[in-house]
Amino acid sequence: MEIKIEYPSNLSQETRLFMNAVIEKLSGVDSISNCDLGAIRMLMLSYDVYVKASNEVLERGPLVYDKRNRAKINPAVSLTTKKYIEIVTIMKEFGLTVKSREHIKAMTDEVDQDNPLYQFLKNND
Repeated sequence: MEIKIEYPSNLSQETRLFMNAVIEKLSGVDSISNCDLGAIRMLMLSYDVYVKASNEVLERGPLVYDKRNRAKINPAVSLTTKKYIEIVTIMKEFGLTVKSREHIKAMTDEVDQDNPLYQFLKNND
């Protein structure tokens, strides 16, 4: 199924490229439908904030200084961390991490056909 998503005008080019790759990957294995658009949008927004916050940390550094020249942690550092966690969580749901892909492969019929629990559940459908 082909999914089309409209990108906000202020979305970074890096996010657009990432989301195009994600949608292409999920469409290629028929793992996406219109009901997934909310989660795809969450991934898009989280990734864009992550990119922008990461760029802020790279430009200004992990520390910023107040009017009295006292160092404090750049707020973009914690934002980057929060968004990273959100992104990984969403990506796991779609099987877009190495570990989650391996888990999905392990749950295929070819592997589980001899599993007694699998047989029980399959026969009780």
